[in-house]
Amino acid sequence: MATVARPPSRRPRWGLAPALAVLSAALAGCLAADKPEDYHFMVQVQYDAGGGPTTCGGALLSATHVLTNAHCAVGDVTSLKVYTGTASLWSSGTAGAVHGVRAARQHPKYRIEHGADVQFVFDVAVLRLQDSVVLDAQASTIRVTGSRRRLADGAAVSLAGWGLTYWGEDDSKKLRLLSVTVLNRRQCRARTLTAVTPQQFCITSAPDMGNSGSAAYVGGLLYGLMSWGGLVFTDLAEPSINSFVATALRTL
Repeated sequence: MATVARPPSRRPRWGLAPALAVLSAALAGCLAADKPEDYHFMVQVQYDAGGGPTTCGGALLSATHVLTNAHCAVGDVTSLKVYTGTASLWSSGTAGAVHGVRAARQHPKYRIEHGADVQFVFDVAVLRLQDSVVLDAQASTIRVTGSRRRLADGAAVSLAGWGLTYWGEDDSKKLRLLSVTVLNRRQCRARTLTAVTPQQFCITSAPDMGNSGSAAYVGGLLYGLMSWGGLVFTDLAEPSINSFVATALRTL
């Protein structure tokens, strides 16, 4: 059976639990997604890296293709599950569906680096679903930004994912939205205590932003997926990443 590389068995503190930690509604206007179509491109990717089922976010790019993190596309691809068309965690809901995965392709330069924190580089993968998603008001696609058309420092961006609204809260079962700002490299290094690569960007964050695969987007364009450290994203405008995604959509 086809397999893809596994991340280290030690789970980082920031992204592999089924929760996206976000600011509380009182502090930052964090909204529960009462209707799946509010963030219709968001999907859940369920995988098992050896410690039980874990969830990452992802984005639906076509009726048969999902974009997620490379470190979320691990092990036997036939064990991966993708939930679409629902705002409920690990549930197909009343109008959503669960899909198997036929194939997964990680970026060829994907790697894991160990420094002040474990970080993933070129942390992006494309999944090919076993069957097509019915595209309607419950589940629709989003486009990836163009090559080199990255977010400017200080730009406002929306962040979508499943998670917490404050420390100590039970895991959220609903999709949530947060407005955040893109940090410059100096600000990012001060918060992460390490330098990010040219293939990454950082955002302002809550105490621990949490879940991998959460989508950073503006309007109908997807700019990044949360990768590590709670605030570091894979930059989808980076040319080699942008080209990888476009090629995978054509050939996978």
